[in-house]
Amino acid sequence: MKKSPTFKSLISGPRTSSRFDSSVYFKESDIEELSPIKKFTAQRVLLTTILGAEEDTQEWNMKANLSIIGIVSSTESFFRATIRKTLIVDNNSRRQSYKSKLSYGAVLYHAPELLPEALLEDCNFISKKNIIEYSSNFLGIKISPQNSPALNSALDEFEKVCHLRHCVSHRSGHLGSKNAIELGLEEFSAYLEKPISPTLDAVNNVFNICQNLVLEFNDYLFECILDQSVESGVWTGDLRKDKKSFRSLFNIFSPTPDNDSELKKLYEAFRKHFAL
Repeated sequence: MKKSPTFKSLISGPRTSSRFDSSVYFKESDIEELSPIKKFTAQRVLLTTILGAEEDTQEWNMKANLSIIGIVSSTESFFRATIRKTLIVDNNSRRQSYKSKLSYGAVLYHAPELLPEALLEDCNFISKKNIIEYSSNFLGIKISPQNSPALNSALDEFEKVCHLRHCVSHRSGHLGSKNAIELGLEEFSAYLEKPISPTLDAVNNVFNICQNLVLEFNDYLFECILDQSVESGVWTGDLRKDKKSFRSLFNIFSPTPDNDSELKKLYEAFRKHFAL
């Protein structure tokens, strides 16, 4: 019997031919250098504007889910940018990263100021464990949330948000069993495989949790770096001599890096605290 050709049903319907064209996804643009915390805040404002007023529609529900993905992504970007910028200006942190490995392609094509971010290519910041581990490993600073109840709580709440984001990103907006277990199966078992339908208040709750972590971590890391730098004996206690070095850190961690009066006030508080 003659073998028949493979049956082609085309049950899915007509389709168009399409190939990936990298030229349509990128364009030349000037990147505005904002401090990581200022950029996060700007992205939250943008996501809030895009989301708009709450509506009882599928379209608004989709925007709400995408906004959750967006704010978690912005939080991850905050961690990456903060680590990158710190490695560029802080000598103690940079020494810690000398043994880290980079891909050959990153070395060839990354701009020097972006090379530290290439170190983070295989890292994600969507769990408490990862945030602590990567921040500690790359910066050489012992991140001890147990010594900071506010940071510890912020990390715990953010991890819950990350489970929600996982459902939106990878489960088509439905609650999976693994994420329900992490969130608390007794409380969430009734919602297994049901769609996530956040209200405006719920989305704002997610936004607030992410922003709270950014604020707490930003303070904590800035203070750790200053503590470490004092031990190295790099400060004179005279702002005229220390301003360049202090500003390089201030510009990374301040939401208002151009505010000279705030820089002077912060330096004075720092100087008094360490009796410089």
